[in-house]
Amino acid sequence: MRTINLPGSNCRSSGMCLASSVVALLAAILLTSCGDHGGGSTAGSAPAYSYGTKISFATAGNAAPYRVSGWSDPEEQFTWTEGDTAVLAIRVPATEEGVALKIRANGFTNPPDLPAQPVEVSVNNRKIADWELGEVAEHSAILPPELVKEGGLLTFTFKMPKAVPPKAAGKGDDPRVLGMCVHEVEIRKVG
Repeated sequence: MRTINLPGSNCRSSGMCLASSVVALLAAILLTSCGDHGGGSTAGSAPAYSYGTKISFATAGNAAPYRVSGWSDPEEQFTWTEGDTAVLAIRVPATEEGVALKIRANGFTNPPDLPAQPVEVSVNNRKIADWELGEVAEHSAILPPELVKEGGLLTFTFKMPKAVPPKAAGKGDDPRVLGMCVHEVEIRKVG
């Protein structure tokens, strides 16, 4: 049996070193695969964004580098959130102007029990809006000026406490936990 020494390890037997190597490998696999469904991005790797650029969540769209976690695979015109929380990360330039998040979306609903999907919106752990999503419509929220004054990473968290699988709601066979169906996102200067 070959002895494998990891940098910084102090293994004295090949069995111990192999066990340490296996644990390290499994940890690396788990860390790189968790929380990335439908995304492919991490908050720190978000690309630079220009105000007014529309981010499309369609199959041929440009949303993939901004999706961090909680997103299903894109469909032809939109992307569903999957689970009760979804995260976007967008790196913005500095500005002294007012800035708003604009999103065109609809909620997964099941009238009369769930006529609208409640969505709590936060940016960098600060709540900025509560939306009730029904049919496709534009929703917006003003961002705190201090978060964009110097520019940097904005991490948007969307919490949907009433997200539910369509299958459980008696609306088809889809087992995914759906909350919000996003068509487009834009961060726009206002005022």
